[in-house]
Amino acid sequence: MNPRTIFSRAQNSPHRWVYWVGCVLQFLLVGTEVAGQSKSTPVRTAYSALSAGIGTLWLTHEDGHFRKHGLESNLIYIPGGATAVQALLAGEIQFGHLSPAPMMGGILSPPTSTTARDMGYRSLLHIPDLGREFTFSGIAAKRSFVQSQPEVVRAYIASLTDGAQGV
Repeated sequence: MNPRTIFSRAQNSPHRWVYWVGCVLQFLLVGTEVAGQSKSTPVRTAYSALSAGIGTLWLTHEDGHFRKHGLESNLIYIPGGATAVQALLAGEIQFGHLSPAPMMGGILSPPTSTTARDMGYRSLLHIPDLGREFTFSGIAAKRSFVQSQPEVVRAYIASLTDGAQGV
């Protein structure tokens, strides 16, 4: 069969308008779907301990709270807080859930504190003696990131707040 004959028959077909309406609808629907989808902002978060203290971060990630606030979260285990801080400073991660020791230096907890005492080191401060609550993990971010992308930081904190309320 000659291709010109097929094309000619399609033009003269009483159902050709169905084809064109279908094409236009498909174009409009696909265009609306793509335009209606908001792009998630990728954020990489390092954590340096496999402990219950990191539970809220994992639950926030698994329960979709980051996604709800427009973030595509990627949790990265980096053993050792000092290495995680280096990744943060290098811009490889945006956030770090770290113990304060790599950021402040010298905070020890058992069994490390016991080992240090056995080696002859003395404690300058015993946190329970302060009579105040103290967190052994915190959220770190570079100042330049916080200043350049405050909306991402707000969404990140809102996600963690939602995740903590579900715990």
